[in-house]
Amino acid sequence: MTQKIPRPASAPPRPELLESRESARAKLEDRIKRGQGLSGIDTGDPGGLNRLEAEYQNWSRYNRTLLGSLFSTDQLQREYSECTPHDVVNSPLTGPQRVRRVRMRAEAQSRCLTSIAERLELYRTASPISLGSGSSTSSYRKGAAAETATSNSDADKRLLAEIEDILRTTPDASVHRHPTDDNFAWFGRAQAAVGRWDPAKGEIFRKYVSSFQSVPSAREAASNRPRFMSMLHEARADIRSRVAEPLAEVFAEGQVFRYFDEVRKLIELAQEDILFIDPYINAEFISRFLPNVRQGVKVRLLTSKDAHGAVQAADLFSKERNLAISIRSEPSLHDRLVFVDGRECYVSGGSFKDGAKRSPGMLMQISDAFPAVRQIYETKWSGAKVERP
Repeated sequence: MTQKIPRPASAPPRPELLESRESARAKLEDRIKRGQGLSGIDTGDPGGLNRLEAEYQNWSRYNRTLLGSLFSTDQLQREYSECTPHDVVNSPLTGPQRVRRVRMRAEAQSRCLTSIAERLELYRTASPISLGSGSSTSSYRKGAAAETATSNSDADKRLLAEIEDILRTTPDASVHRHPTDDNFAWFGRAQAAVGRWDPAKGEIFRKYVSSFQSVPSAREAASNRPRFMSMLHEARADIRSRVAEPLAEVFAEGQVFRYFDEVRKLIELAQEDILFIDPYINAEFISRFLPNVRQGVKVRLLTSKDAHGAVQAADLFSKERNLAISIRSEPSLHDRLVFVDGRECYVSGGSFKDGAKRSPGMLMQISDAFPAVRQIYETKWSGAKVERP
């Protein structure tokens, strides 16, 4: 019996440049220069040391994201990750040891970036591109153009999902400056995502974060948090306008959890203010939805029925969670809407607490008419009876 000879595994695809060599080289050289600049950070006090570690984390994560955007495969990203020296310690590092570790890693990663920049001539470009003002740009075939558009759309959808997850997992304002691994990881993800969305805005974002983390005054630092959080919301809104239709979800009767889960996702996006309008807000509503509101977000509830029950539940919940909850009532209220940070509005086909329980449900985003709708309900809120300030 003839023995079959196994076919050798095919070689992994060779990385290709996704932009011109000149552009890629300029970006890599800029990252190398920024890495060298880390050595100029004053580490004479704990604040300076924390700033050095934060700047390094942001710099390193951005480098990895940049390599992913420059090449068609993740081979260079993996090479970059593998060049980072790893140390094993059995006790907390002293200040000088922490400084030495950061600088050792930054130097190794800068050498890796230098090596990649020197090898750019070995990689061909993935598609015809213009190499200068005097060069002609070759046209894509229709099929290739459609494939590129699909690829770009898929990339935008992945980036949108990443930014929405970053917003949902934003650390509480009271601990956001703490030099913890979770905070460093969050800032690294956020920096990389904004840089992928808009490299120029990414640099501005990095400066906001650096100032937020390094300035000694908590009050001065707090002024920078709304700046970088607003930029994340700007990125989300811009990408949604390109790749996502306004949210429109329909729920069959009995799909109570699916309805709740969609509302929960909207609540978790709120960073500053959330306004619910529903004539049937009661204690059940508060116990179901308000646990998903992050600390520091102001909650406003506009209702017309059972305001007393909602107020009692809000009193107990607010004491336990230290959440600011305002309740007002308007007898003529019939609609069910939720406004998130004054930037987005969603209308529910039924009461929030009963969504899809006894009949089909709906959750739809209001986009074109949003400014007018927001004005109408902010006016209603202003004129409503205060039940709980």
